[in-house]
Amino acid sequence: MRKITYFFALACAILLASCRGEEFGKTVEEGIPTVLNLTIDLGESRSVDVTTKSIYDFESEIDNLMLIMFEANGRKMVVNLTSDQMTAPSATATGGRRYYTLNEPISTDYFGSTILSGTYTVYAIANYSSSFCGLSADELAAMSETQLNALIANNATGALAVTGSDRFPMVGTKDNYMVYPPEDPNNTKQQLSLERVIAHIDFQFVNGSSTVNGVAENPVFSPRTYRVYNIPKKANLLPKENNVLTNVSASDYFNSALGTVTGDGTIEFWMLENVQNAVTGINSYHDRDKWTNNTTATVEPQDKDWLNAPDYSTFIVVEGDYSGTSYFGTVSYTIHLGNFSSSPGASLGNFSVNRNEWHKYTITVNGVQNIVAECAVGGTEGQSGAEGHITSLHNGVSFVLDSHYEQILIDIPLDAISGRCELSLRTPYSTTVSPVSVDELTNSNLDYAWIRFGKPASPTTLAVTPNISTGTVDIVALVTELRAASTTATETTHSVISQKQVTTSDGTRTTKVATVQAFVNEFFYDTDPITGVAANWTEFVNTGYNRVFIFNPGLSQSADMNSTHYPDFVFQVSQRPIQTTFPTTDSSINAFGIETWNETGAMALDNSNLGSSDTHGWQNTLTMIGTTWPAEARTLGYTETLETNTKEAHVYDATAITNSTLTANNACLSRNRDENGNGVLDQEELKWYLPAVNQHLAMWYAIDYLYDDTRFFYPSAENIAGLSSTTYNTNPYNAWTSTSGKYNFWTVEGASYGSWRPSSTQAYNLRCVRTLKSYNAETQTISTIEGQTINVVGAAPEQMRQNKMSGEYGKHHQFQAQNQVYAAFEMATADLELSAESKLTWSMEEIAAATNLCAENYSQEADGSDLGQWRVPNQRELALLLANGLIPSGAVYWSSTFFCNEAVRDQPFHASSTQITLEYDGNGVYNARRIRCVRDVDPTTAAAVYDAGYTNGGVGF
Repeated sequence: MRKITYFFALACAILLASCRGEEFGKTVEEGIPTVLNLTIDLGESRSVDVTTKSIYDFESEIDNLMLIMFEANGRKMVVNLTSDQMTAPSATATGGRRYYTLNEPISTDYFGSTILSGTYTVYAIANYSSSFCGLSADELAAMSETQLNALIANNATGALAVTGSDRFPMVGTKDNYMVYPPEDPNNTKQQLSLERVIAHIDFQFVNGSSTVNGVAENPVFSPRTYRVYNIPKKANLLPKENNVLTNVSASDYFNSALGTVTGDGTIEFWMLENVQNAVTGINSYHDRDKWTNNTTATVEPQDKDWLNAPDYSTFIVVEGDYSGTSYFGTVSYTIHLGNFSSSPGASLGNFSVNRNEWHKYTITVNGVQNIVAECAVGGTEGQSGAEGHITSLHNGVSFVLDSHYEQILIDIPLDAISGRCELSLRTPYSTTVSPVSVDELTNSNLDYAWIRFGKPASPTTLAVTPNISTGTVDIVALVTELRAASTTATETTHSVISQKQVTTSDGTRTTKVATVQAFVNEFFYDTDPITGVAANWTEFVNTGYNRVFIFNPGLSQSADMNSTHYPDFVFQVSQRPIQTTFPTTDSSINAFGIETWNETGAMALDNSNLGSSDTHGWQNTLTMIGTTWPAEARTLGYTETLETNTKEAHVYDATAITNSTLTANNACLSRNRDENGNGVLDQEELKWYLPAVNQHLAMWYAIDYLYDDTRFFYPSAENIAGLSSTTYNTNPYNAWTSTSGKYNFWTVEGASYGSWRPSSTQAYNLRCVRTLKSYNAETQTISTIEGQTINVVGAAPEQMRQNKMSGEYGKHHQFQAQNQVYAAFEMATADLELSAESKLTWSMEEIAAATNLCAENYSQEADGSDLGQWRVPNQRELALLLANGLIPSGAVYWSSTFFCNEAVRDQPFHASSTQITLEYDGNGVYNARRIRCVRDVDPTTAAAVYDAGYTNGGVGF
């Protein structure tokens, strides 16, 4: 069941249509050579929280602007402006109305002709070359008024969101626009208004409440992937009275690629408007998503025959994990866009997405009872937009596991074993909705061998890992032994299972139970299990869904075959995928992946014999561990059922992981497996390891790209307010690294690390990682350098600021958008210096008070043309300078980023050649420090390492 609350914000821009009309009492002498001097007014399309948005809202930035001007007597002038000719909006205008002014008046037009006075009809088109518009300057300048009014914005590239230096198209028109002679006192800056042609779409999922058989369900939905359907490739460029396009076909729309939902679960994208005729006769929200295909097979979203929604209305399908007290599984929600809120003009029959609107959808997930009811015998469709594969909990043994190697004890009632032994699977290489007989697995192309089975030490105790090849069996051999045990009247000795008698709580029945130890492989594939060819890590990392193995499931399906309910089963294993912060479009990258939970909790680091590399965590960990497998690492695992996705449930002192003597020295070793059972750490058995300090930096860099439960720490209002001097140095605010001399990493600060260790028994957290291509090789750096330019090459685009900016950041803390970086930025060739004052250092108070230290005072071009482009680096930019060896020994530099809780640390971050931190001297006195300015630039193509004579060369992170 789902409740949808819809907020609809209509654009507040001054529409150009309202500017049409005669300016009474004003005349202008025509044909006099003059200059054009104007202001461009871009109205706001929504309210913006300026504390969470970057200084330059890319929805309001202008890259190019063409004015096509027609005079009544047939004269035509064309003026083409670039961003260099216009003053950028000030920081105070963040996200709201923007006023762009010309740096200098324009005296000649696009064709080199003199600007002449007169009364004109003006067509203003900004960002005409963007992916959402696709026009060239020459073809636009040549158009007549008739052609302009018929012009179509063409998103032929299939853009769904702004990337790189792309901008959104904006348009405006004005009649009776007067250009005055130069001596006329009215020749002042005149105003043109623009509006955006695109719409901004925003989805947020929240958890509601419900009961199942009188028990609170406590539903939790975590969106993982999404796809948008029927995105228009074209729209009217200039506004019309009715913007519904005619003569459209399927080729005028496209479907997006599968997107990954990360961070806080928000889905956000931009699209050309898609105006549809209103539909009458819809009486409930669920009727919007009804479809009518008569079929006995699963129907893909793009093939559904919608009963009420227009054929080309835009809709989204969001899939994710669902967990509750009674049910667990994967669910997908289909939502047709439109204004069906309570705002004026809204209705259940509205399927339109209009230009210059911000659609905010809040989806409350109350449970999956509608899906379960639909799958029941004789069940009817209660919610067409909700589909899923749901398992009832508490009717079998269930485990939700992390992405690394795991081992678990499973109790199997032998009276559940009969001729029916079946399996259902979901992996990147196999999905079986209907159960498959175990007897047929050996002749099938199914991915089932990722779980092996062996004999435990006792019915309640895990055994030390044996040789996996010779000491364990697959599900086929296990079933053979289970069947043999189920037909034996007395307990017997078995090679794989440990048998016990269990009496029901009321004493009415005694049954035989087989206990088996399951060895679950890491969610990683060297080869495709179906074809046998080499697998690429991009096929199974960030999948957005768990890998699932269900033994002897019951099955009921909906009439349309799109939903499945497993009301019972013997046991189920669900395993989280590996997460990565790197782009998943290039399998040649030697990226690293991250586990979801720190199951072993906070612990001490007894051994300071760490490696020396800032980037090669695998080698550091091998140095730290040595060659012996500790007993704790070979037997750690789950001995009780574990049915939740929550991070808190996966810490050993709160769950069935019982061995609490593990230390940080070998905690990551427990994520690995002694595959040959020889008790010696063979190098090829070390897959998961403790990250080096720069790998921690990479995880911080992409904190908004990771799922919430994969992050070390993320600042909810509650835990930021809860920070204090007492709790500041305790978990979950710090973690061990594998880099010698940089033992710990302050996760609440994001980029800070250092050698401070209060004692050898201090308990810190950790997060283990795995290299995804060459398991023992140094992983891909996020950044490279060429000359003074740092290129961010190893990060997914979603992690970065999408557009270049000039000038300073406003005051911000480390979790705000001003602490993002662009794809490339340049470091100044010299420190900021006020020569007249011989000033080279700045106090913390000066950093806090100043807004334009670099913008107003630094230039390195001979003609000063770069003045205003520079800024004090933010924390992430300063961390990249440090990681690339660009901070000379003995120098200390400020960033512009402050700590998030001023009551605990009211200061900006600073960096030396060895660390980035918030530390100050023992008296609480802040030292004066230098500033090295930076500015955004276009990425360079080479990946050369910068060498400026500094002792630590640019290795990046």
